[in-house]
Amino acid sequence: MRSEATSFKGRRAYRLSNDLLELMTLPGGGHIAELRLAGSTVNPLWEPHWRTIEPEEYDRARHLEYGTEEGRLLASIAGHTLCLNHYGMLSAAELEADGFEDGEAPNLPWEVYDAAASPEVASISYGLNLPEAGMQFSRRIELRAGEPVAHFEEEVTNLRRTDSPLGYQQHVALGSPMVEPGVTRLDLSGAQGHTSLSSFGEADPTTPNQSFTWPNGPGLADLDVFPTQKPLCCVCTVANKSDDGMGFVAVSNPRVGLLLAYVFSADTFPWTALWYENGGSDYPPYDRRTVAWGIEFGTCALPLERMELLSGGPLLGRRPFGVLPALTTLRTAYTAILHAIPEDWGGVRNITRSNEGFILTERGQGREQTIASGGPR
Repeated sequence: MRSEATSFKGRRAYRLSNDLLELMTLPGGGHIAELRLAGSTVNPLWEPHWRTIEPEEYDRARHLEYGTEEGRLLASIAGHTLCLNHYGMLSAAELEADGFEDGEAPNLPWEVYDAAASPEVASISYGLNLPEAGMQFSRRIELRAGEPVAHFEEEVTNLRRTDSPLGYQQHVALGSPMVEPGVTRLDLSGAQGHTSLSSFGEADPTTPNQSFTWPNGPGLADLDVFPTQKPLCCVCTVANKSDDGMGFVAVSNPRVGLLLAYVFSADTFPWTALWYENGGSDYPPYDRRTVAWGIEFGTCALPLERMELLSGGPLLGRRPFGVLPALTTLRTAYTAILHAIPEDWGGVRNITRSNEGFILTERGQGREQTIASGGPR
């Protein structure tokens, strides 16, 4: 069991490891940059092809290589990003004001409160204040001996005496070799979906602003398998649903022999937004070179400008954003599972809890995989 300060591609980092997993997190923006099986070189999380920097180093006038609209965010981004207290693009006025795309959390340095290891647990606790949102955020990550899972515990506190709209999204982006067009599969706990309110241009084959039943997207069928179409850039959302309140997303690639699943509260995170990128974004720093699959579960249906999100009305019969009441703390826990799978693995039909941990039931053949996990503290 280890918890230690280190570096990752020239960035400040902390590494947690047990006998089965290794996790790398960046205090600059709080991103999870790497999650690997012990002894493996395969990182299923997206690693941008451009060199990233610490968020406090970013200067809009000097760092034009990161683009003009998303520059601040893309300058320091890594695989699993937290969006708080906004999820989506900036308006023209916010961009001119040098605002924070996807909120302050991924664009500011985080403070490390504690990093420790014992024979049973390796952990890190860190977080930050969000002065413009009037919020505080903290996260604790634990790796436990004998478990191929990472445990996340998070708190969001509204410091204001007014209720606040809540944009709180776990922007998990996967990249190559985990994301392989025509091979990589996504299974999730939802059925009703909706496409982006507007088109992303010529690289977007979906019909905008249309409801659908997962995975049969309008204009792009079989959304549960990463498309072979290139160039491609599109976004949609699925309303999470669970009889027992436990939602999940599970991405598997049997060619690389890996499955990455997140298990979370479907009440806390009622939406999963999906971003499909296969050389479709031609502006810097993407430059049509990016292959990524964003599996983004949270309180918001789609990444939108703030006023568009708040004024748009219900989507699929639900409010498309969260609310954090005045002077209230929201506490939640979720789990990331990284597991080796056989070459003939058919995907995940369901994930349930047992006394031993999580039970993954396979689509088709119905085989079960039991993942040791003690659950949240």
